[in-house]
Amino acid sequence: MANRPPIPAAMYSGYNGHGDGQPQYTDPTPEIKPKKDKELVVSSPWVDDARRVLKGSLVVVALVIDMALHLGIGAAVWFAVTTYSDRPQTAVPLAVFAWLASSFIHRTFVQRVLHTTVGKALFAFRLHHPDGSRATLWELIKQWFSGGFGAVSLSLQVLQIFG
Repeated sequence: MANRPPIPAAMYSGYNGHGDGQPQYTDPTPEIKPKKDKELVVSSPWVDDARRVLKGSLVVVALVIDMALHLGIGAAVWFAVTTYSDRPQTAVPLAVFAWLASSFIHRTFVQRVLHTTVGKALFAFRLHHPDGSRATLWELIKQWFSGGFGAVSLSLQVLQIFG
C-alpha cells in the first residue's frame, strides 16, 4: 500500500511503526461486512434448480394452496357471522379482516418460525437467502406488504382495462 497523507477527520487512521523504523500509514476505511443478498429463494430437496419449469409451477401451486387457506379462513368467519350472529352486517368486514390477519400471520410469523408455509411444506420448499441464511421477520413483513401492494395494483389495472 502506498504511503498516503493522513485524513485529519478520520478516526482510526494515522501512522504506525512496524519495527523497521519507517512509519506506515493506516487506512481510515473501516472493514465493511458484505451485505446479504436481498433476494430470497425457495429450495427443495425434491426439485433441483435445473428443473426450473417444474419448480416454478410447484411454487405457484404452493402459493395457490396458501391463498386458498387464507380465503377459507375468511369465508369461515363470514359464514359463522352470517349464521350465528345477531349483526350479520358485520360479516364482510370481519371476513376481510380474518383473511388479511391469517395471511399476515401465516406468511410472516409462521414462516419465520418454521421457514415454510403450509403450501410450501407440501413440496418440501424452504425460503432462505442464496447463502443459506434464513429470512428475518422484517424481510418477511416487507415481502408480505409488497405482495399485497402488487396484488392490489394488478387488480386495479385489470379493472381499469375491463371496467
